[in-house]
Amino acid sequence: MSEISIALTTYNGGRYLRQQIESLMAQTMPFDELIICDDTSTDETQTILKEYTDKDSRVKVHYNTDNLGFKANFAKALNLCTGNFIALCDQDDVWLPNHIETLYNNIGDRLLACGDAELIDIQGNRINQRLSKIKNFNKKGDDCKSIFRFIAYYQNPFQGASMMMRREFLNIALPIPSSVKYHDVWFAHLACAMNEFIYIDKPITMYRMHGDNASGNHVHKNHWRSILGHIVKKNLGNNRKEVIDAIENKIGRIDASFRPLIKEATTYYNNNRGYHDRLRNMIFELKNHKSIYG
Repeated sequence: MSEISIALTTYNGGRYLRQQIESLMAQTMPFDELIICDDTSTDETQTILKEYTDKDSRVKVHYNTDNLGFKANFAKALNLCTGNFIALCDQDDVWLPNHIETLYNNIGDRLLACGDAELIDIQGNRINQRLSKIKNFNKKGDDCKSIFRFIAYYQNPFQGASMMMRREFLNIALPIPSSVKYHDVWFAHLACAMNEFIYIDKPITMYRMHGDNASGNHVHKNHWRSILGHIVKKNLGNNRKEVIDAIENKIGRIDASFRPLIKEATTYYNNNRGYHDRLRNMIFELKNHKSIYG
């Protein structure tokens, strides 16, 4: 069994792929295997991948016969990894040289670690902005309860491609529920609910923003506008109800002290049937404003 695996998924990503793979090869802590699942690319992606398999035995490519979609493709790549620690990777980012080393040295006995990302534009130019900043995230990195609430009621500040997980987490987190839209939201929220998440307030990834990111576009989101959106039933949390329901199905694996928070969130998202329910939610958010958004 390997110590460190990287799970990379590709689909028509030839424009940025070489730069990303080269950043993996230049890590201060080397990996043991790079597992790549290509989701039926039709551009130069497969040609680029062959170049790397021909010159580095650690690179192992699996070509899908049918297009699985980004979520199922990531799950496949994770299942194929053999390492004790698995780092998730996107095809269009660039890893800073200490990406693996930072995650590996900070995960400790937790099941999932995540670092911050520095944003770059489509050409790869730094734009002097961090993902945590545009997400208004300033929680203590090991305060899983506060982070759980931040994700549940506000937004997800974590990029999957800045995560590293222990192998045993796969047995709990996979399969990714079909009702859950994004794998990074699922992994972060579930790990928090298990009290097994750690965040490192340090950029380890250069996250390319180009409008076609599989995990969606990350833009600044005012929390007062978010609250108002919940109340008028225009914004129910971007798939959060489905995430909470899926976590509730894992209740046997959840840290007992988190179960009241899950019940609280379930009640919150069920309280959108009428004006009075939404009014109760508004009062809840105002009363808990500091613990959720602060």
